[in-house]
Amino acid sequence: MNTRNLATNLQYIGLPATTVVIGGLADDHHCILRTEDDQWEIFFYERGEKRHRVVVATEDIACTYIFGVLAQSQVLSERLVLAD
Repeated sequence: MNTRNLATNLQYIGLPATTVVIGGLADDHHCILRTEDDQWEIFFYERGEKRHRVVVATEDIACTYIFGVLAQSQVLSERLVLAD
């Protein structure tokens, strides 16, 4: 997965494409940024602070990670029901 198709994949699990901000910061949003040393950081940006920050090596891992976190949230809140 990459940042170009992450938004589409989020829509498949019932979330708006704007749930994750790519390459920037927005209060009360999940964000993905490329770091200066070519890694990727994922975090929730709130009140000017990066919360639950994770740094990974590739864009694919970053997108898959945040997609998994958000999909799990949708399942736990029963907004996304998995088939038996």
